[in-house]
Amino acid sequence: MASALPTSAHEASAHGTPRAPEAPRASPVLGAARALAGLLSVALLAVLLLPVGLLAALWLLAGNVFVRRARTGGPAPAPLPVRDTSAASILVLNWNGRAFLERLMPSLQAAVEAHGGAHQVIVIDNGSTDASVAWLRAHWPHVEVVRHERNEKFVRGYNKALGAATRDVLVLLNNDMVVDRGFLGPLLDALARHPRAFAAAARIEMADPARRGIETGRTAGRWSGGMFKLAHLPVAADGDAPWPCLWPGGGACAVDRRAFVARGGFEALFDPYYFGDTSLGYQAWRRGEFVLLVPEAVVEHVHRGSSSRVRPFALERVLRRNAHLFAWRSFDDWRMTLAATLLLPLTGARVALRGGFARAARAAAVEAAAVASALARLPAAAAARARTRRHAVRSDREALALAHSRHRTTRALGVRPAADRPLRLLMLLARVPRRDADGSFVQFDLLRRLGERHHVTVCALAEDAAMARRADDLAPHVARIETLLLTREPARCDLLRRDPAGFRRDYSDARIRARLAELLASEAFDVVQVDYIEMAYALEGLLDGLASVHVVHEPLGSAAWPGAGSRLRALHERARALLMERRLLRPFARIVCMTTADAAMLRACHPELRPVVITNGIDVGRHAPCPPSAAPTLLFVGSYAHPPNADAAEFAAREVLPRVRARVPQARLLLAGADPHGRLAALHACPGVEQLGFVADLAAVARDAGAVLAPLRAGGGMRSKVLEALAWAKPVVGTPLAFTGVAGRSGEHYLAADGAEALAEACVRVLCDAELRARLGRAGRALVEAEHDARAMAAAYEAVYRDLVAEVPR
Repeated sequence: MASALPTSAHEASAHGTPRAPEAPRASPVLGAARALAGLLSVALLAVLLLPVGLLAALWLLAGNVFVRRARTGGPAPAPLPVRDTSAASILVLNWNGRAFLERLMPSLQAAVEAHGGAHQVIVIDNGSTDASVAWLRAHWPHVEVVRHERNEKFVRGYNKALGAATRDVLVLLNNDMVVDRGFLGPLLDALARHPRAFAAAARIEMADPARRGIETGRTAGRWSGGMFKLAHLPVAADGDAPWPCLWPGGGACAVDRRAFVARGGFEALFDPYYFGDTSLGYQAWRRGEFVLLVPEAVVEHVHRGSSSRVRPFALERVLRRNAHLFAWRSFDDWRMTLAATLLLPLTGARVALRGGFARAARAAAVEAAAVASALARLPAAAAARARTRRHAVRSDREALALAHSRHRTTRALGVRPAADRPLRLLMLLARVPRRDADGSFVQFDLLRRLGERHHVTVCALAEDAAMARRADDLAPHVARIETLLLTREPARCDLLRRDPAGFRRDYSDARIRARLAELLASEAFDVVQVDYIEMAYALEGLLDGLASVHVVHEPLGSAAWPGAGSRLRALHERARALLMERRLLRPFARIVCMTTADAAMLRACHPELRPVVITNGIDVGRHAPCPPSAAPTLLFVGSYAHPPNADAAEFAAREVLPRVRARVPQARLLLAGADPHGRLAALHACPGVEQLGFVADLAAVARDAGAVLAPLRAGGGMRSKVLEALAWAKPVVGTPLAFTGVAGRSGEHYLAADGAEALAEACVRVLCDAELRARLGRAGRALVEAEHDARAMAAAYEAVYRDLVAEVPR
């Protein structure tokens, strides 16, 4: 950067310790000595930081006791004063940066002329000795110059010049920027559209291609091992939803002048530079205000010049000191306070060891000097923290959640999609929907229909690369689809074993969770829908406050829990799963079940939930009716990795089919569907049973079958394969459970029977009565056309979405 040492811009581009110069090669003995010295230095640093962290924790937590707790969840804060956004006071901070001004000023003049507002351009000169002021007066006489006699650095440099600004909006610029011609309009328009926005930040592009992405303007932060790490995240100009950012980069942003001045400008706590703008933005979030990124306002960051003129040790010391002060001053949540103080020995050791043992001694010295300097400012940090608690309307967790979520910010700002505007839907699925392979074709049809009217983004988990490639079938029907491979590398610690082991093993991968978090933060969606409890598990803790819908495919209360012969263990597993289900479903704004039975089961297990029922539908036109067949063949279709399907297959092969063959000796049972664990291998020995495995064209198999059998005895949800068989105009025989949610009647649209004997009797009736087969086939087809069409299903989901986006968030 090249303004006033190292101006906050950054404050943003230096989130980590500046890289030290490469050391000359040393002998192995000298290298070993340095490593030993580094190790001893780190150990000494950790010992010294232990009492410092304890003292800081006691001081800060004691302050919490005597200051009124922050008001959270209260009424919406009053808007900032009405401001005139037609023009701005543009402040450029400069220190010996004439070469940079020669690039900036022409681009700034072009931007001012393009916008047309009565802008005020002020260059704040920090005692430059390179004739910057003389050059400005000679070539840019209309530009105002506020000259400081000496280098006041970043904080004091800006604060001492605020009195010269007269417009309601301040635009702060580094002198090593080049602004786009259309830079000003979007910034000012953002503040005009959103009266509760304190600041608007520009999108930053690095002039050096090798450094692209170091700064973007989409600022963020996260806790990691006691350290609050800052970062710049990718940004794209997509959609009209506002982009939040944690702080407005002081090198290219617009702020409300009166609010900025009333708060004293940049905090003296962070003098001379680093973290001043970070604290300013974060405190705005705590006050109930917003900090927005404007991707259409583009600046190019040419260079970082000023920081290279400061001794590295001093620069690193100030950076680390202010990192500690920012955490102590900003976060009054007791857990964050303890992390920022009691973990000082750990964080100090981590920082010191970043460059390896050979450089650890120097890094430890920097960290020790930084903490000592921060400790001297602890009383001032505690006083500023107390002031924040008096006026805060958001907790730390609420502020951080808003600042990192485009969706939450959009809703909190009151931005609602028009009733006729297509919705932006983010669909998160625990498996890839497939057109013809399994029951997920219902999801496929739903997404296809929704994609005709809305902007649909799909992210699905895939078992392997082959499964991921099957997403290509859905790609033409949605705006975007992404698959995440399951790696089965558990990241979640569960010492109390509160969750089933399979969930921890398969759905707690940290990389998958990080990608899902990024999608939730950056995607400009109106509603997020989560299908399957497994995906809800992967998303735990990420959904609070979102306009979210969860689709229950099978309540865990209806699932079979084999207990290895022990009923007590099965009951324990079921109870554990139900507790997990309640925990995972609570954050959702809407719960959708596929059948009234599932909704009743969910309410019985979790009375606080209020699910709505949307029955499954299919694309009837894609399932051509099959002619009746006289073949004495029963077809059962299912994925046998699902325990209820495996149980049904064994029940049909061992108990139902023998009774049918006693009356119809030629009767056969075809089992179609993948059996990945080989659990049905023993059924080969059953007379009349034929296992087909995975079948690519089920319609061709169904065409030659006399009837479709659905002998399910366990599980929940709605059986899409039953709907598919009805759409083929095939007679369907099954247990009452198999027809749960189907809007028909036994004897008219299908035959339902309970128990092996009754099922066998129904199968014999169908196989031996051609007129019954034809009548059931016609009635079943008509039922699906009238009651279970995918268009009606999509319309029902859309009604849920519209109701949700119209809701004012609490």
